[in-house]
Amino acid sequence: MRANNIPAGPIVKQFSMACKADSGETIISGPISADSWQHADSLQQPDAGFEARLRDVDGTSGLSEPAARTKKLLLETASDLIRRLGHVPSISEVARVAGVSRATAYRYFSSRSKLIAAVVDHSLGPVRQFESRIADAPSRVDELFLTTFPRFHDFEPQMRAALQLSLEHEALAAAGRLEEEAYRRGYRIAILRRTLDPLRELLKEADVDRLCKALSLLFGVEPYVVLKDIWGCTNREVGAIAHWMARVLVDHAIAEAQTRPRPRRTGPER
Repeated sequence: MRANNIPAGPIVKQFSMACKADSGETIISGPISADSWQHADSLQQPDAGFEARLRDVDGTSGLSEPAARTKKLLLETASDLIRRLGHVPSISEVARVAGVSRATAYRYFSSRSKLIAAVVDHSLGPVRQFESRIADAPSRVDELFLTTFPRFHDFEPQMRAALQLSLEHEALAAAGRLEEEAYRRGYRIAILRRTLDPLRELLKEADVDRLCKALSLLFGVEPYVVLKDIWGCTNREVGAIAHWMARVLVDHAIAEAQTRPRPRRTGPER
């Protein structure tokens, strides 16, 4: 099936990509709006060279071949345990299931914080290294959301576990009971700043910073938590709503800057 009649609107980006639907392979070619998420279960990366540009997402660069295999085994075991158990396992538990000694596992990951950070890096390596080659800022935001949310869905259990551990550590720290290294998230900051880079010519630095912070509420696992757990939304709805909200924010920031009065000249008349 070829869908070329997606209505153009204020939230539009020209893509041509393959989308897998229940009925088979669907090609969507033409203006892509937030509504176009309904046409596919997952949107594949529009930049065919994106995956090829990624290196060392599992953090094994510089390790010997046996050490790299062991670290990858521990990461994959931890990721699988998170999917099955619903929380970040202890280092000892990962070692036991992976069939390596505790001492060996602790050499690679000395705390649950370091373990989940490595798991998230391993899972979201392509997302963390995302860097658009498009010049237009709104289109870069379209590309970011359409590209990365399918991967968020694929690794939702790991992202939820990271959020869970972060919340647990914040609560324990507030109560003065935190006894392990605190886990801190923040990968989205650099990604959003890079994505919005072209806007620095139009917006004030403070406005770009505010927009980055606003988009950070939408870019990550948090929309899944709110929209799926509370509203019962499907994964496609989560992606569509988050994308729509992101473009509303970006479009409003641009419109606001364009209608802002320019400062009057104070120099001498000529």
